[in-house]
Amino acid sequence: EVLEKAKLITELRTDDGFLVTEVTTRFGDVGTRSRSNWVRDLLQLFSSQILTRISQRLTVTTAWSSYIAAIILYGDVLAPESWDVTQFRVPGWPHELVGGFLSILVVFRTDQAYGRFWEARQHWAATSATCKSMSRLVLSNLPPQIALEFVTLLAMFPTALKQHLRGTIDRAELDAIFELYQPAILRKGGGRLG
Repeated sequence: EVLEKAKLITELRTDDGFLVTEVTTRFGDVGTRSRSNWVRDLLQLFSSQILTRISQRLTVTTAWSSYIAAIILYGDVLAPESWDVTQFRVPGWPHELVGGFLSILVVFRTDQAYGRFWEARQHWAATSATCKSMSRLVLSNLPPQIALEFVTLLAMFPTALKQHLRGTIDRAELDAIFELYQPAILRKGGGRLG
């Protein structure tokens, strides 16, 4: 029974719904997922946490850009002739100068963000590999009851770490993991962890 419950550790999923073992290799490094998953990734775009966070700003920027483009395209047609809506000239050199600076800034920021992402994935893969190794060590060397308690805590650790790093507390998520390993203790304590 302890071994069956310990298999749950190998079924841990990332926030995106991928198995941790699917995105990590046996050496703890980030592996490459199959390229055939691009359709699924594209369909999950609208449930993206980042897209949800920037959607309002993106909508306002798109609406404002559309408004300005409409004025430039149809301004002379809709406005009286005396207004000369689109008869203005802007020199090209300010756009070239700002564009050059922005391109260097965007490249730098993108490289920096990717570096942080890659380092975080490596740490997460190492944490996952350590939890798996510790669970195997505990299951092979400790008495069953102590091993069950230890494996329960190991199974809860990645979720607790995620919540800590995000600054959130979701006891229901931890209770669900605890319920898989220690259902009797959870029911005795009133349905919540202490």
